[in-house]
Amino acid sequence: MKKLILDVDTGIDDSISLAYICGQHDVDLLGVTTVYGNVDSEAAARNTKNLLSLLGRDDVGVYQGAEHALHTEGFTQQRGGAVFHGLNGIGDVELTQSDRAIETVSAVDFLLNMAHIHDEKITIVASGPLTNLAQAIKKDPSTMQRYQRIVLMGGAFTVVGNVSPVAEANIFQDPHAAKVVFESGIPITMIGLDVTSRVILSRDDLKQWESKNDVSKVLLQIMDHYFKAHELIYPQWGGAAMHDPLAAVVALHEDVVRTITVPVTVLTEEKQFGRTVLDLANIEDQQAHSVNVALNVDIELFKKYLLSAI
Repeated sequence: MKKLILDVDTGIDDSISLAYICGQHDVDLLGVTTVYGNVDSEAAARNTKNLLSLLGRDDVGVYQGAEHALHTEGFTQQRGGAVFHGLNGIGDVELTQSDRAIETVSAVDFLLNMAHIHDEKITIVASGPLTNLAQAIKKDPSTMQRYQRIVLMGGAFTVVGNVSPVAEANIFQDPHAAKVVFESGIPITMIGLDVTSRVILSRDDLKQWESKNDVSKVLLQIMDHYFKAHELIYPQWGGAAMHDPLAAVVALHEDVVRTITVPVTVLTEEKQFGRTVLDLANIEDQQAHSVNVALNVDIELFKKYLLSAI
């Protein structure tokens, strides 16, 4: 059974990732850590626990994490976050409140505890800014090396960014943290805009959700906001990009993407802020901090895996 931890900034596409993972019978979801990003960390934690309750997984603990980037002293929801995800992060849909409380253990301590307990058998799927992971690495780097792999949604390796000409949103929000994670030596698969901007779900793809059950109807209601935002900003796409769900699917099905393995680093100077680039200083050393960078994706196979599970 595959052991996973999700690190999220829930988030409409994070919501679909949660639904996908909760639909897997061979996955042990050890817990979910939350970080600021689409909304603040507290709202992300609240959204996550309420979604888990909706999905019948009140047994899964939610661990609140970083409230802001390593290089800042606070967090303000970005305009793009509000446009694509709504002010509350889930399309301004109001979910039934779960009775389960947010765990008192911090996200960082939970990550370190799980690494000690399970030892090299856990994959982290990270689909927000990488601050929680960076803080855990900085606190106890040897323990974090026990993780089998990190599959992260972030970066733009061969394409332009979506919040600046060079940067993708998750990396842009905390490039200093991303640099720590990319250079940590932990095995990483990078699911960036190179592939996520190509996995588009249309309204027709989700027609089946209209008549399934109350859960699918709520998910469709949440997705309606996401579709409308994409229709406004990216009308040529004909649907909504499944950025975070692609990372979740790849964590279980590596055959969905094709990758190259190269050392990657993150730039933090002003004009290149948040840019994910080939680390030329380590190009000859494949053991340095090589990353599997996804550059191609089987779109129909992705849809098959995702929609058969939700």
